[in-house]
Amino acid sequence: MVQGLLILTAVLTVVLIFNFFAIRLHKIPAHKGKKLRKIFLIVYGISMISVGVAFIFLEENAILGWCYILIGIGFPMANGIASRNKNL
Repeated sequence: MVQGLLILTAVLTVVLIFNFFAIRLHKIPAHKGKKLRKIFLIVYGISMISVGVAFIFLEENAILGWCYILIGIGFPMANGIASRNKNL
């Protein structure tokens, strides 16, 4: 019972922290938001690629590892393509 309450408290705290930062991000200017989005997607892509490489080399699941790598490459590429299309 106590462990469940501790887990609930931890999850709610993390959600409140994410909510606080999400509200802060909505109040920043548009050009800074684009820059932060670009940085976030690059970091997210690198983390997805590293998880995929770990899956492949630890021989957990090679197919899932390649899927993670493709998704990790796809996020920054999709952001770049979308930003180029908006400028046209």
